[in-house]
Amino acid sequence: MPLSLCAVPPVPGSRPGPRPPSALPTLGGVLFGLSLVACGGKTDTGECDDSLTPSVQLQVTDAEANVLADAEVVYSHDGGAETPCENLDGVNWVCGFDLFGELVVTGSAPGFAPASKSYDVESDGCHAVTQMDVLRLSPAR
Repeated sequence: MPLSLCAVPPVPGSRPGPRPPSALPTLGGVLFGLSLVACGGKTDTGECDDSLTPSVQLQVTDAEANVLADAEVVYSHDGGAETPCENLDGVNWVCGFDLFGELVVTGSAPGFAPASKSYDVESDGCHAVTQMDVLRLSPAR
């Protein structure tokens, strides 16, 4: 099944890598808003399409919103075994495709304490309603 390109917009308000933060939050917000309008799970006929939609998409950053490129991210679905998330581009992580219910995402990186967040992923009737977030890690003590 093909991955829907519109299902993986950048996380709004984050600063990817060394790029300046100039217009990124605005651009990210616009792209995210467009993805919500343009990326429905149903076709014009009301039937579900066969694209896959991310359940959770996030970036892992430090407290100053700098992306941690060497992060590792895993998730568990409804209390199941941990599964590695997919790193799309060195900045954005996708955890599960079309999984509904509880996803617990854990991020870690050298020099930082691991952090976890729980997401309640709903369905739009066909696909997951993508939960977009930033997972911030604190320095290890």
